[in-house]
Amino acid sequence: MKLSALAEGRFPELPQLSPEADIHSYMSSGGLVFRSLDRDMFDAEPMRELSGRRPLVCTEFQGQRVILKGYTVNEEAEARVLERTTQFHRTRTQRESQPDSGILPLLALFFGKSDPLAYVMVPYFPNGSLWAVQAAKPLTATESVKVMRGVARGL
Repeated sequence: MKLSALAEGRFPELPQLSPEADIHSYMSSGGLVFRSLDRDMFDAEPMRELSGRRPLVCTEFQGQRVILKGYTVNEEAEARVLERTTQFHRTRTQRESQPDSGILPLLALFFGKSDPLAYVMVPYFPNGSLWAVQAAKPLTATESVKVMRGVARGL
């Protein structure tokens, strides 16, 4: 993050001088892509109760509890994943000023070095499973209508 600020400011040659830092990917993705991260760097605990087909782990990143969700990605699909995720991230960032946008923020995207997975990092929410929330406190009819409107608007 600090390197991209330096590259944008007084040192535009920095991405070429330090290609291993991959500053260009970070800058072009709006601060979403971290090429220097890897799943093995985190002391992560599996979230089996929330994991479906994809691995889901809970860990800490920059002092915040986060969820890492892995997606299988081959080399040819990596560019598409990067482009679509960056587009989603920019749209989400533009809509941040709107209250109740209902869109989960993406904190980071990185590709595993030791496995063929792309990891999406999102904030951790206690009782973050819709099933757990519904079991604890079912929605009223009015709340259900509001949720369905949000789903329809999202489609």
